[in-house]
Amino acid sequence: MVTTNGAGQVQSIVVSKSTGDPKADKRALLFVKNTFAQRVPHPRARHRYVYPVAIATTGQYGLRVSLF
Repeated sequence: MVTTNGAGQVQSIVVSKSTGDPKADKRALLFVKNTFAQRVPHPRARHRYVYPVAIATTGQYGLRVSLF
């Protein structure tokens, strides 16, 4: 979930439903941080955005994060 401040800038990004794996959750947060501006070029002030992502393992150490 992404929350914006009064100027429409990202104030916080939080995981609303954990995967149970701290590394996967951190990767999802980083993905949202890096892609939010492209997906929402003009965010509304003081607004909450639900930003659903899918996380899949790609091997023993790999994770893939993508938008629904």
